[in-house]
Parts: sequence; C-alpha cells; structure tokens
Amino acid sequence: MGREDFDEIWDTIYAEGKQQNRYPFISIVSLIFYLKKIINENTSNIKILEVGCGTGNNLLFASENGFDCYGIDASEKAIEIAKTFFEKNKKKCNLKIGSFANLPYENNFFDLVIERAALTQTSFKVAKKAVEEIKRVLKSDGFFYSEIFSDSSNPPHIKNDDNTVLPTEGPFVGVGKMTFYSKEMLLDLIKDFKIINLSHTHKHYIRGQYENFNDCHWSTLCQKINT
Repeated sequence: MGREDFDEIWDTIYAEGKQQNRYPFISIVSLIFYLKKIINENTSNIKILEVGCGTGNNLLFASENGFDCYGIDASEKAIEIAKTFFEKNKKKCNLKIGSFANLPYENNFFDLVIERAALTQTSFKVAKKAVEEIKRVLKSDGFFYSEIFSDSSNPPHIKNDDNTVLPTEGPFVGVGKMTFYSKEMLLDLIKDFKIINLSHTHKHYIRGQYENFNDCHWSTLCQKINT
C-alpha cells in the first residue's frame, strides 16, 4: 500500500512474526521460469521489482536464479526483516521503504513488476495510482504480474469511507482493510496493458476453521503497451 494509505497493523504483523515467509509462492516460481524463456538475454540483465515485497521470499528466489532484484514495501519492519534475510543468504536486493503510488525509480527501468495481493490491501484509488506508476517504470514491452483478491471472496465485513472493507470473519481477519475486485474493477485497473493471461481461482473451504468461506483471487499477466 502507499505510505499515505499505510495500515500500521502490518508493522505489527511483521514484528510478531506472523508474516515471515521464507519460500517463494508457486505462482511466482512458474512466472520466473516463464520469463527466462521469453526474454532472450542473460538473467543478470533482467530487472525485477516486487511491489509489496514483504520479507523478500519471492525476490530471494529470483536472486538465486540470477535476476537483478528490487523490492519496495510500505512496512519499515518488513524491509528490515527482508534485508536481514538477504544478508543471511548472501544475496543482493535493492530494498526500499516507500509508496506504491510514487515509485522511486526512473522511467522504463524494469523488465518485470510483480505484486502478490499487495494492491488488495489498499483502496482502489491508490491501486490505480500504483498501476500507473508500475507502467511508468516498466520498459517498453515489459511485463506486469498481479494476484489480487476477487469479490467472490465476499467475507462478512465493515465498510470504510474509502470503499475498502474490514473483514470481520474468515481467513482475512487481522490484516487490516482490503479491496475485493470485480472483473470490471480489475479490467479498469489494467486497462492500459495488454492482457496475456487472466484467470480466476476460487477456493471454497469445506471443513475446518473457515468452513463455508470463499477465498478467491484474480491472476493476471500483462504487457506494457507501447504509446
């Protein structure tokens, strides 16, 4: 989320060790190998930015595969942990605390920008600004990969003034405000990109702690449109 929209609950979550992933998400693993195939150059020349990098688990995997890695997160605690994580594994990553809606990078700099549910944790207004910034920092024909929660999740919630919601039950409780996207909202968010792949994953809990709750998200791989 942007610093101006940052929910301090995330510093608490990271400080208490509730969100310290050490392994990459499988979708990011697949994406990294896909990118290696379609970009015909040495991986050390491929620059990757993760918006909402958290503790750096996805970027560490990319770094281990030779990519030039950058990460930004609004949580000071997350970046602190990520830096320690990279130092421990003797890998390099340019990590910054900052706003998604005002990325501190030059135009046409990255080959790939990824975000995994980070834009869900902010308002649609801030997400729109963030995606504009992502387009700006991408190279011509650069790629943008996003995983963002869909409105099919539909948890019980309290609605906030900025149209975000605060879940009151289910798997999303305790992570602060969220925006759940309809297909129309998602298409509006990425309207200035060429869509390569767009899918919707619907998880329905049958038994257990979250029985009868839905946990759904959109996965989108886009490419910057030359203008």
